[in-house]
Amino acid sequence: MRAKAALPTGKNSFSAPQSVLPYAQCSGLPCLFRGLSVVKVNLVCVGKLKESYWRDAVSEYAKRLSRFCRFEVIELAEKRTLEEEADAILRALHGYVFVLTPEAKQLTSEQFAKKIGALCDAGREISFVIGSSCGMADRVKAAADEKLSFSMLTFPHQMMRVILAEQIYRAFMICAGAEYHK
Repeated sequence: MRAKAALPTGKNSFSAPQSVLPYAQCSGLPCLFRGLSVVKVNLVCVGKLKESYWRDAVSEYAKRLSRFCRFEVIELAEKRTLEEEADAILRALHGYVFVLTPEAKQLTSEQFAKKIGALCDAGREISFVIGSSCGMADRVKAAADEKLSFSMLTFPHQMMRVILAEQIYRAFMICAGAEYHK
């Protein structure tokens, strides 16, 4: 069982605004938000985004996601070893945990949306983990409920934050039956 740690607030994390739509209509996929509570989605990352263009892109998707969920980016400090980083990552994990790793399975956007929709229907908090530029300790991967890969290619971890934020947004838009996904 994972320890429940308080999530950081302040300069090392940011949340999307709290104005959310509690009910979204899904076409052919599980309907989101049947209850009164709004799902929380955490993006747990090691290291900070130093370049403003990466921060701006993630912030834009956080703003867009605020219609559907409480989205929070949790930036953890880089440590000397992957094992030290693992301690911090494991303390920050809540709910259903996805770990991004190149050797994992790949999903289509529709399959990803269906998973997100099912978790939202179940009222589950969702956490996504992106490791540092040095990777991720095996025990973090072992603690995941599911491992995901967006490609067999290697991407900078800063870019993966943007790609993941966009795919989470795309998943909610698919579930909402919006025109965004074509």
